[in-house]
Amino acid sequence: MAIGTLSEYKTTRAISGSGFDSRITLALEAAESAMEKFCGVDDFGSATYTDEAYDGEGIADIWLANWPVTAVSAVKIRCYGTTVTQDSTTYTYTRRGRLIRDGSGPGFVYTDEPPEVGYYSAGFVWPQGNQNVLVTYTAGYAPIPSDLKQIQYEMVDAIRASAGRDPAMQSENIESYTYSIQSASDKWAEWSSRMAAYRRVL
Repeated sequence: MAIGTLSEYKTTRAISGSGFDSRITLALEAAESAMEKFCGVDDFGSATYTDEAYDGEGIADIWLANWPVTAVSAVKIRCYGTTVTQDSTTYTYTRRGRLIRDGSGPGFVYTDEPPEVGYYSAGFVWPQGNQNVLVTYTAGYAPIPSDLKQIQYEMVDAIRASAGRDPAMQSENIESYTYSIQSASDKWAEWSSRMAAYRRVL
């Protein structure tokens, strides 16, 4: 799901006509990509991810790729010759996307090596394996927070304003008229500060 839309951006900026639609769309996409990269998410919008595969590393934690996590509907472990759905009492999760092997439920999982008795006690960790833990979960925002939209639209404003301008020029004096332009680094520092609440730091 996109953060903001072409239609909404044009409405907030009182833009009529479609002559600049292509440029604005490219700027929206560039801004969204930068925001997702900074915040460490694939998509800000709410979506369901089905059987997303992770490596078990023999520890109790797996960090899901997308957040905030609003629901985990299934966790499976691929084992020797089969896939086993885990009891929901054997794991918990946090909003920030941490999937935790929980010791309050049954502690048996199947191994991806030929088992002698079919299962073994995992000690409440995700068993080691390559892409052996499959998670179905829902993550993202619905609706998209308005402050994220505002940041994206400000980025688009900056991209549009910089078109055709010498990037090295920061100020200009014409007789008694003077103006200055906020540097790109200062703008990014401001935006990143405002996006900090949406950034996942592991």
